[in-house]
Amino acid sequence: MKELILICIVAFVFIFGYLIMRKVDMFLAENNLQTKEHSPSSSLRIGFEAFDLVDQSAELLEHFSNKAPSCEIILFYGSAEKIEKGLKNQELDFGFILDTCHDFSDGGFDSLLVSVKQGSVISNSVGLSVVPLDKSEKDLKIVWMADEVNHKKKMFAELLQSFFKEQLHAR
Repeated sequence: MKELILICIVAFVFIFGYLIMRKVDMFLAENNLQTKEHSPSSSLRIGFEAFDLVDQSAELLEHFSNKAPSCEIILFYGSAEKIEKGLKNQELDFGFILDTCHDFSDGGFDSLLVSVKQGSVISNSVGLSVVPLDKSEKDLKIVWMADEVNHKKKMFAELLQSFFKEQLHAR
């Protein structure tokens, strides 16, 4: 008789544990789904063709961070082809490309063509500033896929346009 009661209690504990774990799994799956739905709009992924463009964009990124403090900015760098692929696959939201001859006309891209001054870059590995030999302005193409749903992306695109208009008036 004791064995039967013990078996019933153990079975009850296992069934109760199974039901609790099932509820926890359902909660985690729902939470994961909500996180995936909200994560593209809570972060901004920007690809740069040249590393020195990151330093030159610092003021712009600071303006955006002040306007949208809850938005995480994730920066990448690579070739124009990799940036184009990232934009098409929606792995990147914006691309800063020096290769203005690169054609983005076939993918529904919006773009902004601006001139930027080349600046010095600080090399962390040697602890020195690297000064460009050619200090002329370079054309920079900023490319993105238009997205009316993603509020942060739309806000950054509007900030880009107003920021570079202000830069032109300041010259």
